[in-house]
Amino acid sequence: MNTANDGSAITDALIANILGAGFEDIGADVVSNTKWRILDMIGNALAGAQCDGSPELAKTVADWGGKREATILGYGDNVPIAEAAFVNCIFGRSFDRGPLTYVIDGKRSPNHITETSALTALAVGESKAINGKELITAMVAGDDLAARLHLCIDRAQPGQSLPPGTPPPPQARGSEEAFAATAIAGRMLGVNPRQLRNAFGLAT
Repeated sequence: MNTANDGSAITDALIANILGAGFEDIGADVVSNTKWRILDMIGNALAGAQCDGSPELAKTVADWGGKREATILGYGDNVPIAEAAFVNCIFGRSFDRGPLTYVIDGKRSPNHITETSALTALAVGESKAINGKELITAMVAGDDLAARLHLCIDRAQPGQSLPPGTPPPPQARGSEEAFAATAIAGRMLGVNPRQLRNAFGLAT
């Protein structure tokens, strides 16, 4: 078996799903849930903007200057996309209150994906004047990728029990959220499949 070619085919399929998904492919319940999660994370970020260290972080990043592309929530400073997403994601995680689980086949699995995916989508969406349907589609595509990776990275699947005496697998933290952010930003920025593949390589 050629695992390298198999991995390449899987990556191609994931990229095709991210770049090719349409708003009409998303169920109404998922659209509604995504809207609520975005609102939830705006609230979390605004609250986190007042956490210890947050005003200093916002001022430091604003003082860096650069292109005025996206807003630091709670402060109104316009900074480059990456810096706005960086600060807002930190704000969103400040109280650890973001939406916690995703559901696959009726089974719940805990993971804080939305703090990264929603606030990245908002920063990139603002900078590129992305409409609501495309913002939701990009975010769902990124969340879908993160959920798939979350199930594959050194952990049992939801509802799967380990044999007696088997220690729980180590948890890989943060890597799937980085891929979600890359997928969302790549789609919104209009990259092609090769460019998105390269971006995933940089995120690895």
